[in-house]
Amino acid sequence: MSTSPPPTPPSRAPGDQERRFKDIRSPCEWIEYYRPGGFHPVHLGDLFNDGQFKVIRKLGEGAYSTVWLAHDLRNSRYVAVKILISENTETSHELRILHHLAKVAPQDGSLSTKAQTVSTSALFLNPWVHL
Repeated sequence: MSTSPPPTPPSRAPGDQERRFKDIRSPCEWIEYYRPGGFHPVHLGDLFNDGQFKVIRKLGEGAYSTVWLAHDLRNSRYVAVKILISENTETSHELRILHHLAKVAPQDGSLSTKAQTVSTSALFLNPWVHL
């Protein structure tokens, strides 16, 4: 068994032609999207669902939501918290899909580990006001 150290990284950053992955979109959403009816402003360390979820970092965004890595303080695990835009939340097609997944997805971990699944163990509505 070899105990060789990992290879030394190059002394310079790769140029655009050398990058393995290319940027295919803007690095973040526009600040103008954070408005009444739009995205809810989230800060690192914010707590959601009566203090259950503590925000750690942003994972991504889409046309109708932002997704945040959070620590589930009650169950001591990491989760993704998806925050839908507030405009038409009650009639949102995406929210109906999430509610459906919560009903039909097993919560006991009985699915194969190879399956791509969405855990919907905590769906909650947070009636916030944009400041």
